[in-house]
Amino acid sequence: MQVERYKVGLPSRLVPLRKAGYAFLGEKKQAAVKICYWTKKYIKGGEACYKQAYGINSAQCIQMTPNAEYCNNNCVYCWREIGRFKKSMHDYEDPDVIIEESVKAQKYLLQGLKGSQHAVKERWLESQNPRHFSISLMGEPTLYPLLPELVKKINKNYSSFVVSNGTQPEMIERLSSTQPTQLYLSFNAWDANSFAFISRNKNPNAWNAFIESARLLERFKRTVFRMTLAKKLNLQNSDKFAELIEKFQPSFVEVKAWFPLGSSRSRMNPSQEPSFEEISAFAFELEKLSSFERVFTHKASKVVILARKDMKNKMKF
Repeated sequence: MQVERYKVGLPSRLVPLRKAGYAFLGEKKQAAVKICYWTKKYIKGGEACYKQAYGINSAQCIQMTPNAEYCNNNCVYCWREIGRFKKSMHDYEDPDVIIEESVKAQKYLLQGLKGSQHAVKERWLESQNPRHFSISLMGEPTLYPLLPELVKKINKNYSSFVVSNGTQPEMIERLSSTQPTQLYLSFNAWDANSFAFISRNKNPNAWNAFIESARLLERFKRTVFRMTLAKKLNLQNSDKFAELIEKFQPSFVEVKAWFPLGSSRSRMNPSQEPSFEEISAFAFELEKLSSFERVFTHKASKVVILARKDMKNKMKF
């Protein structure tokens, strides 16, 4: 594969992202792949991503999106360049093209590590046989009209994680028929006011939409509430968070720290980054206030995973 494949026909607005390591796929240039920090670190002999808790091999995980430029939230903590996001999607790529090109791009982007003295040969070889799609890179995947078809096709040969902001319950309902390996809902607010402040979604019904998506979790085999927490933002009200956790009963709850990365640094202060100890303490509060129990910690990622009791011994799918 030639590097020109990711240069030709690329709109000028996407060139800075390509230079930052993104590969935009197909004719539409809306789907994209970027090698995860943890994938590179692991191949070089370092620690694996916290998703190892679910059985994910960091060397074999494709971090991608079917719609890089579309998101209906403007989350204050988001590291992406929010100004580039569009709110609705009209031009999109075929699922078969996305899958094929994602695998090709992943292999191409990792070629530079093949001869690196820092790379562990066995891990690099594993990376050439990807086994997992993490649909989480950027954009809101439920705005991609063919998401259920994409997940169904991915699941034929790979596992799939879908990370959503939960504001499109109609698509979440459609997705229940094809069952991603694991469905994530970003769970960063405890009521309509905090949701509006944090997500900055201009739809006055966005919180109600999120709640409807949360109600639909019972239709999925494996689900996650993913919390991104920052001081003076949402590292508080553990009782209200716990109430929602108990009400909707996801399989797991990921309690994660916000990191001052990318564009989020222009909207938030680095002092708002929680320490691992603060995240761990907040997770402990959630444990006390709910029936969920701590099953995994990853200090480098500042993440604690809580599990519903019946899922404690079923973390790996």
